[in-house]
Amino acid sequence: MFEQLGKWFSVFFISMLKFIGGPLSASLMDFKPIESVIICVLGMMTSVLLFSIVGSWLKTFVLNHFRKPLLFTPKNRMIVRIWNKFGINGVAFLTPIFLTPIGGTMIFNIIWRK
Repeated sequence: MFEQLGKWFSVFFISMLKFIGGPLSASLMDFKPIESVIICVLGMMTSVLLFSIVGSWLKTFVLNHFRKPLLFTPKNRMIVRIWNKFGINGVAFLTPIFLTPIGGTMIFNIIWRK
């Protein structure tokens, strides 16, 4: 029983950090498909919820303590290009594939909630 709980929590936490890693690790651990889907979605949504709640506080903390001059790096330009072209739907679609749930939530908090 504790071994199974350990597997569930490991897939849950992997899904919190990188959603695509959750299903991959669940398939390596021979989870049932419905079990994999539920645990991966719960992990991703937990990180999105946590960063949505503390996102505004984290944004002001980081901006006040670590503010650097705005640099237009290729990564920043790509994020702005995706946002301008596809909006919130594009960020929501690309978050599980390329970004982490944390990254997608922070992009939403930074751009959408000015």
